[in-house]
Amino acid sequence: MGIKSFKTYRATEQKLDMDSIKEQALNFNTTEPYLKAIDSLNISIIILNSYRQIVYSNKAYLKLLNVENISDILGQKLGETLNCINAFKSKEGCGTSIPCRNCGACNIILKSINVNEETEDEISITRKIGSFDMPLNLFEKVIPIEINYQVFYMVSFIDATDSVMRRTMEKIFFHDLINTAGALKGIINLLKTDVPSIYENEVAQVEGLFEELIDEIQSQRQILAAQNNELCIDMQKFNSKEILIKLKKLYQGYSNSINKSIKVDEGSINVDLKNDISILKRVIGNMLRNALEATEEDGTVIMGCDKGKNDYVKYWVKNSNFISEEVQNNIFKRGFSTKGKNRGLGTYSMKLLGEKYLKGLVGFTSSKYDGTCFYIEIQLEINEGVM
Repeated sequence: MGIKSFKTYRATEQKLDMDSIKEQALNFNTTEPYLKAIDSLNISIIILNSYRQIVYSNKAYLKLLNVENISDILGQKLGETLNCINAFKSKEGCGTSIPCRNCGACNIILKSINVNEETEDEISITRKIGSFDMPLNLFEKVIPIEINYQVFYMVSFIDATDSVMRRTMEKIFFHDLINTAGALKGIINLLKTDVPSIYENEVAQVEGLFEELIDEIQSQRQILAAQNNELCIDMQKFNSKEILIKLKKLYQGYSNSINKSIKVDEGSINVDLKNDISILKRVIGNMLRNALEATEEDGTVIMGCDKGKNDYVKYWVKNSNFISEEVQNNIFKRGFSTKGKNRGLGTYSMKLLGEKYLKGLVGFTSSKYDGTCFYIEIQLEINEGVM
């Protein structure tokens, strides 16, 4: 096979000549059943040789490029076919210019070639479409395959542009919303010293509503980050009982707490723990919020923490209501709620945050005699490396 060599900054400088490429492409006869199946998929799939040159493409990838025939891209590399803005900064093409050093699309393929293993990741490429730079976000997966004693690399792509754009807009939205709500709360704090004493209760209620609003926004942001695997863990030391006292003070001003009592069990233990206090407060807070919603006027919700088995601490929130068996069977499902449509993230987030990020155990008990108790068991101190 004829090989040409070039100076490169990132990937190998070697390429196969077109005659060699065409010879390799003969391995992929489109009448083969597996290739017919690949061609029918809506997922873009290409097959590369060990020099990252295309020797096969299915119809979905050709459609993405707006070309009709494989001959239009045969022998080219990924960035060249997508018209990546960095692909032609070096005369040697895709993967060889300085910006290519940090190209996820190229690095995933190179890793698969080097270790001969399946690789995958989310990638971002900026395409030049006419006179515009257009972002393209993809989930890329590379699988080594052997055909006629030669190793090739099957690369599949799922368009994630809308998903990435949505996440970006969500971050901007939550950031701006929290800033606005926080500013309004600050104004209330400044004004309350000048408000006549007869309106103190009303001002306190408004202040509590702003606290509730900010907490709800932060809760939604945290859940979305957790679902997208973007939630960062911040390990801190804290006192086990102190967190309950802070939550009681915070939630006493919430709308669902009006004419209801929140108590911290006097027998709650005082020990030092190490975990993410913000996430733990979110989990216990959701338990407290749900308990308050389910409690009638003049009712009481009790919180506490006990020493569990081994090195575990058990936080719990209890109210007198009973949950029916039908509801119990669905309690942690995302979107399930007895309160109507577009609800049900509270109990789902308890599981998601408590077990995936705090490495704890979330559960509940409910009976007509004892009422309902939600709980989370966490270790006194967890190894930061397990996150």
